[in-house]
Amino acid sequence: MGEKKIKEALESSILELIGSGHVIRNKIVQLVEIHKKKIHFAPLKYRVLGGFLQSLNIKFGNFLEVLMGNIIKASSGLNVISVSEKKNLIIGENCERIIDAHINHPPKTITEETLKNLYEVIFTQKPPFLKEKFDIDLLVEGQKKFYYIEIKYNDDHDTGKYKDINRKAIKTYAGLRNEYKISSKEKFELLIYYFNTKKRYYPSYYLRDGIEVLRGNELFQKLNLSTNYHVIEEELKRINVNLEERFDRYTKMIFDMVNKKSQY
Repeated sequence: MGEKKIKEALESSILELIGSGHVIRNKIVQLVEIHKKKIHFAPLKYRVLGGFLQSLNIKFGNFLEVLMGNIIKASSGLNVISVSEKKNLIIGENCERIIDAHINHPPKTITEETLKNLYEVIFTQKPPFLKEKFDIDLLVEGQKKFYYIEIKYNDDHDTGKYKDINRKAIKTYAGLRNEYKISSKEKFELLIYYFNTKKRYYPSYYLRDGIEVLRGNELFQKLNLSTNYHVIEEELKRINVNLEERFDRYTKMIFDMVNKKSQY
């Protein structure tokens, strides 16, 4: 994937994520009305600005799923089956119980041996089954195997959220195993991918670092992509600088609305 194509894909994706001027104005109007009704010690204009930035931060998670799907499509021979999709999947009751036990009471060290029982249960699921709705971040198929990839921006979640991320990833993997009738873990890999390389939960409490848990360029290497993480990282930094003026305008718009200098 050429650097020019990467640049174009990133810029168009980010501008789509942010939205048009009309969309931005409507979002700010909505936030002003919401925060006007709340009693808080922080000034209204800063609460509205914080809410606006938080809404973009939430969207950014979905953006990464779409972006990584597009990068994989363009820089490998892999087939992207599903991106950011909600789907009903079945999972064995006993399998779900074993996954919950693994998350709630993890082994002291995570090795191939300590994960053996977990994988065995996932690939030998039996009735009774439960049907549940799962968020599928990214499902990819190669010539010989599938990859389920749970994508997160940062490894910086609180303990409860971190447990939920791992629980959800393993259960989604178990459900997809049933959906596609995959016979073994050699034909289906579970990956939790943190886009940023900063480590909070290291070593991982539930899965193996460098095998099921990847960060930064590790996923690009794992899938043998023709581009690398550092190219994407540098382009995002460049776009970050270029968007500063645009965000200054959004900040002024918010402050003006709160101060009633402009009508909306």
